[in-house]
Amino acid sequence: MILGALLSSTAAIAQDRTAQARINYQAVLAGTKQIGQLSAQEQADIAEFDRRLRAQKPDDRTPDQRCIDAEIRREGGTVSTLARRVIEMKCREAGS
Repeated sequence: MILGALLSSTAAIAQDRTAQARINYQAVLAGTKQIGQLSAQEQADIAEFDRRLRAQKPDDRTPDQRCIDAEIRREGGTVSTLARRVIEMKCREAGS
């Protein structure tokens, strides 16, 4: 009986956090909230919400674009213009 109540309570909390993550996600996209205004838990909830949204959508990028995105992620997410050109050439050749 106690276990059932605990599981029910846990499910309700998860639903509340998902609902709040959706609200925060939309607010960040709309620019009414900044990600830095959110707690670490809220940021993690938004990241998980975004991951689930993206998992539902098919990846319609070209193979070249997927390669470029992977290379930029491997470089830490930000690259110079020159590094981006090198990555683009590398990915273009890999796809040939």
